Amino acid sequence: MNLQKIECESIFKNKEILKRCIGKKYLREGFQTRRSRSTKSRYEAVCVSKNCSWLLRAKAIKNSDGLFQVNKFVDVHTCSSTILQPNHRQANKYVLGEYLADVLAEDYSRVYRGKDIINDMNAQLNINISYHQAWRAKQYALLLLRGTKEDSFTKLPAYCHNLVKHNPGTVTHIKTDGDDCFEFLYVALGCSIYNLLRTDKTKYYRLHMVYAKMSVPISWTWFFQKLRDCIGNMQELTIISDRSPSIATSVANIFPHAHHGICGVHLYFNIVSRFGKNNTVKGIFWEACRAYTVDAFDAAMDVMKKTKEPV
Repeated sequence: MNLQKIECESIFKNKEILKRCIGKKYLREGFQTRRSRSTKSRYEAVCVSKNCSWLLRAKAIKNSDGLFQVNKFVDVHTCSSTILQPNHRQANKYVLGEYLADVLAEDYSRVYRGKDIINDMNAQLNINISYHQAWRAKQYALLLLRGTKEDSFTKLPAYCHNLVKHNPGTVTHIKTDGDDCFEFLYVALGCSIYNLLRTDKTKYYRLHMVYAKMSVPISWTWFFQKLRDCIGNMQELTIISDRSPSIATSVANIFPHAHHGICGVHLYFNIVSRFGKNNTVKGIFWEACRAYTVDAFDAAMDVMKKTKEPV
């Protein structure tokens, strides 16, 4: 765990950070402390074990906007840590969360479940925590690593600026509402736009987009308007999507001459909902999708129509 060292004369940004550093230090070392005095200007803590020599005193630095300085620190325990286990006073969501943040930072792909956290805390720190404690600690750890949603949205303009700067030809748009709150984000990478506009019609290209709130009908109109600004009214344009009525309406309005097709995967899921996972139907369906002639398509569809639905 990354810890600010606690010693006499150490200065901390505020009292809460001082308390968390104490908690992390003694969570790892197996001792527990308790608050003996806490005011706006002072903080004192002692060991939970009576007659133990451990002691910390800190006070606020005047006119420092909350800074706390340790003015007395006796970092010697004359008690036994073994009698204080397995439950730990310092095992709150903030202390455990900062511990978990270090673990998650080493492997972002890790699926860290509550049961895994409970087992790891017991094995590594010799403490018992509840599932609720594990869940709250994990949420706080993720907050430390990712920040809040509000923080993320405030970084969007800088992200878009750097995306355009380092990817020539990239187009970005951020739409906000009347209160200057985020609504939509549009991103078209320059290389994708270039590939889409190439004259080689023997290949298909995907224009990559990052978008938000696509369930709102007006968002699809805004999306396709920005797409048209990027590529213009292309000849022989084909747009593949799911069966959303909002998409169909927006395509018809913004790209009236484009061919709008339905994604085979989305359509297959509709078939599955009706027939179930039937391998025979699946084979016929994809045979129809890959048909290159009308006769081959009609033949596959005739077979599918004769397939009985499950009772």
